[in-house]
Amino acid sequence: MNIKDFTEDPEVRDLIAKIKSKNPKVSDTLDDQGNQYVDIVMEGGGVLGIALVGYTYALEQAKIKFCSLAGTSAGAINAMMLASVKPTKYSTSSEELIDIISNKNFFDFVDGEPYVKKIIKDVLSDQPMIWVGIKNLFNLGKLLRLIREELGLNEGKNFEDWVKNILETHQIHSTSDLQNHRNTVASQLKLKEGVTGNTVFSSKIAIIASDVTTQTKVEFPLHKELYFKNSDEVSPSKYVRATMSIPLFFKPFTVQNLPENQEKLWEKTVGYEGEIPKKISFVDGGTLSNFPINVFHLSAGVPRKPTFGVRLGKDRQKFNSIKTFLKYFFAIFNTMRYLHDYDFLLKNRDYKHLIGMIDTDGHNWLNFDITDEEKLDLFKRGVRAAADFVDKFDWEGYKKLRGTMG
Repeated sequence: MNIKDFTEDPEVRDLIAKIKSKNPKVSDTLDDQGNQYVDIVMEGGGVLGIALVGYTYALEQAKIKFCSLAGTSAGAINAMMLASVKPTKYSTSSEELIDIISNKNFFDFVDGEPYVKKIIKDVLSDQPMIWVGIKNLFNLGKLLRLIREELGLNEGKNFEDWVKNILETHQIHSTSDLQNHRNTVASQLKLKEGVTGNTVFSSKIAIIASDVTTQTKVEFPLHKELYFKNSDEVSPSKYVRATMSIPLFFKPFTVQNLPENQEKLWEKTVGYEGEIPKKISFVDGGTLSNFPINVFHLSAGVPRKPTFGVRLGKDRQKFNSIKTFLKYFFAIFNTMRYLHDYDFLLKNRDYKHLIGMIDTDGHNWLNFDITDEEKLDLFKRGVRAAADFVDKFDWEGYKKLRGTMG
């Protein structure tokens, strides 16, 4: 596939034309080219993240760009790429990202032993699970031993190297490079004529990961000094690898030789009062917060730019049918990972006006053996959802709502 398979698809072209014709007004924050800026938070969801690329592509085609960006797992990948990838071949960062993923074989990220790859490919196929078990019977013992000893089936190195290479292609070698680039973006922003308020802007990145050693919800790069010596020199690819540590599928991302004598900093920033461990293990940020919509929240006042949220699928529209052990397990797991996010949304109901939902039904979030047709379908679903959201979003109405809030 190539970028034109996505951007020149007839339905995509029609949807983009529809969005452009609306000329949506979504923010009071602009640059000199007339682009509007919003903050954006994206939900995690494995390979379903391709739909996020479609969503942000549609927004950028409507001259809606991103100031601060946040995400978990797949949402963090898109956030980091949009924050780092500078348009060179194309006019927007989203198009650069489409070009990158269009010919990427996502099964490359499955970088475990050959027998592990075979089992995963069989599981992702349409074969009955009993037949998959019989075919791989002699390797099941090795598989269980690997999980017990290594806590995961795949190294995750291929994924981390992929992200690192993309960032370095765009001159992002370190956290300081990333922040300098975002500072440049923020310095070019201004308020729309006739709008008053603070004219000093900042562009933040928030990658959410789960430190299971100290039971800490981590926000990178904000908390980088807790985990890394010379933290300004750390490649941001490590933050993305930390949040993509899908339990059991990938080995936990680990950090050793933590900065010493930082007990007060740990207590002040994340409330951890114990001894600093010699080694930290991270798992998928989605285990604690799969949709960190609160990260850029302003509790009072009328914002000069909204915080858009993008969700992968619709939740809590039907109850869990708990009839098997696996369904019971996943019901517990999903309740834990969404509880904090749901609680915030319940207390801040104005956010329902800011969140777009992408229908991902029929797609498996762990399908790293995804076909080209499935990639395109997810992308189109993202574009579709963005077109629907932009059509309904009322910026002036939202500001009036915020003005009535305490």
